Amino acid sequence: MKNVDLKELLNDIKESWNNTCEDIIINLDCEDLQLKCFPYEVESIFNNLIANSTSAFKAVNQEDRQINIKIEKANDFIDIYYNDNGPGLSDKYKTNPELILESMETDKTDLNGEIVGTGMGMWIIDKTVKEYKGIIDLSQNIEAKKGFYIKISLKGHKYGNN
Repeated sequence: MKNVDLKELLNDIKESWNNTCEDIIINLDCEDLQLKCFPYEVESIFNNLIANSTSAFKAVNQEDRQINIKIEKANDFIDIYYNDNGPGLSDKYKTNPELILESMETDKTDLNGEIVGTGMGMWIIDKTVKEYKGIIDLSQNIEAKKGFYIKISLKGHKYGNN
């Protein structure tokens, strides 16, 4: 583990996705925060979220593709707010969005109705967040008509430059 500048890490992730998916706008709002972590684990969280958003955008042929990421310090937590303007969770998950955190859970299908997702991305995020003594809040998806919303709070590590 090492102290990682989250703003720098997110800018690198944003740049890599902008090179692959130029039609996605990623807005970052991040204080200067350091998180003691394994960088690849935090990268995995964001890459899985962005990959899911990208897949949702493509599934409905959405042209206006935006992802918003906000990170701030709140007491002993670093709060990560992630949302997109995609179609949102399917009806299968609307009343119980935590179901998407289970392994092998997916409703991604191809044009023939065959399941194409592995159902592991959100499970990986959940597992990583738990390793960092964090919590995930998906409750905003219950009421949202459109878009995907997740709040991740990470605890238990040294934050800032202290």
